[in-house]
Amino acid sequence: MTTDSPEFNPQLNQTRWVAYFDLLGVRSLVNSGNLSQVFFAYAAAQKEAQSKKFHQVSTFWFSDSFVFYTGESSASHFWALECVTRWFCYFLVLRQIPVRGAISSGAMYADAAHNLFFGPSLIEAYDYGEAQNWIGFILTPSAVGRLEDLRLPPDERLNYAYWQIPFKALAANERRHPAYERRLPACLFAGATASTSRDFCLAKLASMKANAGERFAAKYDNTMDFLSRNLRCVTEKELTKVKRS
Repeated sequence: MTTDSPEFNPQLNQTRWVAYFDLLGVRSLVNSGNLSQVFFAYAAAQKEAQSKKFHQVSTFWFSDSFVFYTGESSASHFWALECVTRWFCYFLVLRQIPVRGAISSGAMYADAAHNLFFGPSLIEAYDYGEAQNWIGFILTPSAVGRLEDLRLPPDERLNYAYWQIPFKALAANERRHPAYERRLPACLFAGATASTSRDFCLAKLASMKANAGERFAAKYDNTMDFLSRNLRCVTEKELTKVKRS
């Protein structure tokens, strides 16, 4: 990292794809003094973030939050980002590390040399990511709009399904969040079709639910219900369309 003073550079403010992810349960682990579990959760997340990097995708993290972003908002950059984030989410669940997040599209100032990142797309991804009451990630309204502009309707994406997203009930002092759109595309990070890996992922979620206790059971029930009710019979025509996109 450079040590010189940062200067504002308008060229660093670009329209991008931005994904925000949050590891769940870290606060309770810290409060309970279980620092070794916090360490191993962070180490696993950092390993997955680094190993899944495409050349179009950059990443940074702070505390229990991970952000992936691209240099532009093209279709090819969306494909790269969503591939990275889908596998990031999937492998964390396989390690029984709960995670939730969101992908947005819009302007973000990104000065990696000085660790300066801000913009409406990052705020939107953060707001929608933090508000969900389940495991997994969704496409925000800005991401949906951009995909439609690119003639890539989200409901035609193999690994996404529109769903009534379960959001947390906000406390009276947390009304700063926007009014969320409820029906949005959510990622089938365990796969869109029946498979051994999908069954394995659902089994991991069930195990995580048992370990988390009744207080957090709804998070896992919401996730398993979504994944179980969105099995798809993929045709050869759909596979061809996905490969071309």
